[in-house]
Amino acid sequence: MLRRIAITLLFLMQVLSAITVDAQNNDTVRLYFKLDIDALDRNTRNTVDSLLYNDIVSSSDKLLIVGYTDYIGTNEYNNDLSIRRAQNVKSYLLNMGVNSNDITLCTGKGEIERNIELPDGYASDRRVDIVRIMKPPTQRPTVKNKITKTQTIKSAHQYEPISFNSSSDLDISNIPIGQRLVLDRIFFYTGRHMITSESMPELHRLFQLLDENITLKIKIEGHVCCVDPTVDALDIDTKEQALSVNRAKFIYLYLIERGIEKERLSYEGFGKSRPLRPREFTQEDQDMNKRVEFRIVDK
Repeated sequence: MLRRIAITLLFLMQVLSAITVDAQNNDTVRLYFKLDIDALDRNTRNTVDSLLYNDIVSSSDKLLIVGYTDYIGTNEYNNDLSIRRAQNVKSYLLNMGVNSNDITLCTGKGEIERNIELPDGYASDRRVDIVRIMKPPTQRPTVKNKITKTQTIKSAHQYEPISFNSSSDLDISNIPIGQRLVLDRIFFYTGRHMITSESMPELHRLFQLLDENITLKIKIEGHVCCVDPTVDALDIDTKEQALSVNRAKFIYLYLIERGIEKERLSYEGFGKSRPLRPREFTQEDQDMNKRVEFRIVDK
């Protein structure tokens, strides 16, 4: 028992030491969990996706992953729960293309002590901290804006989206895997996943692109504006908080009904977790954020 306590203290000292040494260069992101839950829910996954998408967590940073719990439950259970939370975050990051060598520590610190205990605990204590040990700017390697077929699609957030409508003679051979194209001539009714009649030419053009390039695979990605980044907008047709998902799914189903093999298609909604305009001061900002894109997955 004493040996286990000593090992735990050693781990905590390592975490605190690493944080103290690079305090001026660190940045911490907190991911929150529900009571007694160690799995990442959809909002937490969207948060991590946004960190990677916007290069808040980049390949040039070293990461410490530290899990916590509130004081509800036994010490032994909370220690195990905090470790499981940290390990699940690590697994998700690895699955999204983060190099395992860049995660220098993954551990749990158990419960956070509080002088005043509440019946339901403190929601802010049920979390995992991702601590970035950032290199000085002069040490950052130059990253070329290039991606090959052998690189993971999950690293392709580096590409700025381009307009599908402006590319009248789209040559797939010149477009890299991972490139995003905005379907900016597809319009939806406000608060609904149904498209207007003006959208049909653009939708038909997307079908033709897939029909003429039989090896092309795409992922359809929905985005909305004007909501909290941690939630999706309400779809008034289905009464679901999943407007970005349902808009992407609508295009996915249309293409399948036209004869495109579903194995070549996938879809996902990101709510407002990946805005092109972080601050929506104008109608143009909102229009830029409420969009549907498709990403080149393979060709």
